Amino acid sequence: MVETMLGDDERRLVNDIRRTVILHDYISHWGQPISRTLCSNKNSQVDVEVYEFSSKEDGVYRLATIGISGQVLEGGSLANWEFLLSLPAEWEKEETSEVVNYLLDIMAYSLRPDVEVKVGNTIPETSLAPASWTTKAVLFDEPRGEPEDMSSFKVGDQVVDLIWLVPITEKERQLIKDSGIEEFDKWEAHSDSSLIDVKRMSIV
Repeated sequence: MVETMLGDDERRLVNDIRRTVILHDYISHWGQPISRTLCSNKNSQVDVEVYEFSSKEDGVYRLATIGISGQVLEGGSLANWEFLLSLPAEWEKEETSEVVNYLLDIMAYSLRPDVEVKVGNTIPETSLAPASWTTKAVLFDEPRGEPEDMSSFKVGDQVVDLIWLVPITEKERQLIKDSGIEEFDKWEAHSDSSLIDVKRMSIV
């Protein structure tokens, strides 16, 4: 699907379908969202929404996007991903605007022509990460721990992947860069730390 080939009415319809399809799956697995942040960009005809979900069952606070997959990349094709960020449940009680803004910063970075969003790739440590986090780099990963049918969505002819943003330390990122994500998985398997704990010590 090439976004520039769509008329305004057709584009709005596609965007409505995108929200309906993806939000339905989010709610089916995580329940009703507790909040939504809308990000409008004058250079894009598609808004990006960040939905927040809090699950008492598994103790996870999730932030998930809808709308990145409607952004036009250089060359006219659409981005084929949405982002999921999982944090410990107690983050629901904290000021989350910093986290939402960070997620949107990652979104903007991911749309750059020199960035490839695929499992195993990373983002270097950045000062844009919340100040209290020890994990200021990011790994693009599959949504592990989520149901298998959450890994991708079908929106018309477009297949949209759900990419899990895993906060990691710069030392962990270097390991992944040098030895691959499989080596990182081995270290993680022998660690007592949870990957959603953004204030944890490095596992390598």
